[in-house]
Amino acid sequence: MPVDHLPELVLVAIAGGVLVFWALVGQPILTLYLQARLHGAPVHLLDLIAMRLRGVDLRAVVFTRTRAIENGIELSTSELEVHALAGGRITNVVTALIAAKKGGLDLNFSTACALEPRIIDVPAQGQSVRAQSADGVPIRTAARLRVRTSIQRVVGGAPEDELVRRVAEAFKDAIAQADVEAILADTTAISDQVRESGLADGTAFDILDIKVVVRRA
Repeated sequence: MPVDHLPELVLVAIAGGVLVFWALVGQPILTLYLQARLHGAPVHLLDLIAMRLRGVDLRAVVFTRTRAIENGIELSTSELEVHALAGGRITNVVTALIAAKKGGLDLNFSTACALEPRIIDVPAQGQSVRAQSADGVPIRTAARLRVRTSIQRVVGGAPEDELVRRVAEAFKDAIAQADVEAILADTTAISDQVRESGLADGTAFDILDIKVVVRRA
């Protein structure tokens, strides 16, 4: 290939890269930017680019914020971004805020986020609760709770660490009442026993589900 053609090929490659970038990134971002402005919920172009680089679902953030503002609820893109990155469902949160406003309830964004189901590890992730079966076999167990904050019990309800303590003790008690073979054969029975023992009473949470891992120590 003649050397004097190399500059042209470089320019063609650069132009091609720019077109691909525009098609995959630039055009969608600009479209969302214009849509947000047209609906009275403008977002800075640099904020959209930064969120895209952080892996945020731009369409969800822009559309959810637009819906909130159209219903008279002021939310920033950063609030929605933080909750989305934490695994929260921002569409559900805004739906709850809109419903609360229409129903005359005082519900703010942070409280609405807390009402979403979330995961609590018992004990902290990577650790385990030590227990002993009815036939004297040492057992290690860990659980993952799916909980939802109860808005009625946020004030005055026991905090998360108290719920974790209760669940850990309940697993010890449940394991102490069964033989090791029965425990290992059916961990669901242990989970059901713990879930039905009223551990969330007096706390700020409702337990939606419990998943447990049990093994010999």
